[in-house]
Amino acid sequence: MSSKTIPEFVKWIEDGIPEDPFLNPELMKNNPWVEKGKCIIL
Repeated sequence: MSSKTIPEFVKWIEDGIPEDPFLNPELMKNNPWVEKGKCIIL
């Protein structure tokens, strides 16, 4: 059972990559809640 489930899970992950804002930075550009500045260490 797990030998069939793992490839299906991997395919589900790979199919979702274009729609994931954490993996596709272009999607984050339209999000008004994303911080625009960089982190500064004092």
